[in-house]
Amino acid sequence: MRSPRCTTSTATSPSHSPLAGIGGSIPIVSALAGALPHAEALLVGTSDGHANIHGPDERVLLSEFENATIAEADFLGRYAEVFRAHGS
Repeated sequence: MRSPRCTTSTATSPSHSPLAGIGGSIPIVSALAGALPHAEALLVGTSDGHANIHGPDERVLLSEFENATIAEADFLGRYAEVFRAHGS
């Protein structure tokens, strides 16, 4: 069985989506980790590598945002199915 992450990248596009990316720090993550040390965080980006997020020519295409939302909902649905099947 393929993992939910591997199958959901094709929900809106056949192209490969990265498993992880890097970028600037996101202050809310460290604040949440301090307040809820046993919680896990999942950050989901809604852009491609050409969006220049937080740069002078930053852009977000509505089609990318829509596709990312669909893919995220698909992933969470698949994750819930696997979690229910295998328990915590």
